[in-house]
Amino acid sequence: MIKVGMIGTGVSANYYHLPIIEKNVNYNVTNILNSSGDEKKFYHSEFDLAVITTPNFLHFEQAKKCLLAGKHVLLEKPFTLTLKDANELYNLAVKKKLTINPYFNRRYDQDFLFLKEKIKSKKKLKPLIIESFFDKFIPERKHVKWKFLNLPGSGQFFDISPHLIDQTIQLMGIPLAINAETHSLKKTSKACDFFSITLIYPQTRVVLGSSSHGLIPRQRFKVCYSDYSLDTFGIDTYDQKAKGQPCSDYYAVENFLDGRKSNINLTSANYGIYYEELYKKISKNKFFIEPEDCLNNIKLMEFALKSAKINKFLKYNKL
Repeated sequence: MIKVGMIGTGVSANYYHLPIIEKNVNYNVTNILNSSGDEKKFYHSEFDLAVITTPNFLHFEQAKKCLLAGKHVLLEKPFTLTLKDANELYNLAVKKKLTINPYFNRRYDQDFLFLKEKIKSKKKLKPLIIESFFDKFIPERKHVKWKFLNLPGSGQFFDISPHLIDQTIQLMGIPLAINAETHSLKKTSKACDFFSITLIYPQTRVVLGSSSHGLIPRQRFKVCYSDYSLDTFGIDTYDQKAKGQPCSDYYAVENFLDGRKSNINLTSANYGIYYEELYKKISKNKFFIEPEDCLNNIKLMEFALKSAKINKFLKYNKL
């Protein structure tokens, strides 16, 4: 049995962690730290795994304190805001013989798993184009939340790009080059509310993006070959079910060169798999998410921000 200490009591904790942990007999939530709690007392309480779901700028310091206190750590995305901080955490975890992992739960979204299998079935044939958009309409009145204030790690880029980049690495590996743009378009937003990233591969162009504008989101994924294309629509319905909202349409459309078309309804993700696999790894004192995946993720984010600042493509050298 792994005793869990939860840091943060917001949307992430209440919808994407606590309901999943409570259904798993291998975990027991014994401690919860909210914004008014006694931090020092919490870190020295008796639990095994710290799950950190606080604002992004707090991740590094809180994770470091947990590791120093002898706790395994699970960090919401973004893992950290800089590659330097991420390396420090991994080195500390190794030194203390502990595990630390990012919460890349979107690896289990059904649209992603569906297109991953389709790409795998093509074997050596690489797609020409992959587009991945995760749009979330956010009314201007909600831009007073920390995610849209002028704070380190705030905005759409830090909220969404870690998942999109991780999914791309799982599909295509490490890119050769990167180009990006980030913008704060709404007057009430003090942080990024629109971004676009282009990743260059030998045979493939990948475009990632997210916008808080537009009542109707773009398609979630598009994959194009010379004789076949796949589009997916809607966001994984786990999100809506967890929040007690009506589920929108969630489906994929395959188009073939001979004119055939196939519509496939998609089901909700099972994020419980993440915690099941995490339990196995912690029991063996091993990382679940490969550190190289996480570190390349953060390095690509840094390159994207640099590219957006100087408005140039940047050659990328993997770790």
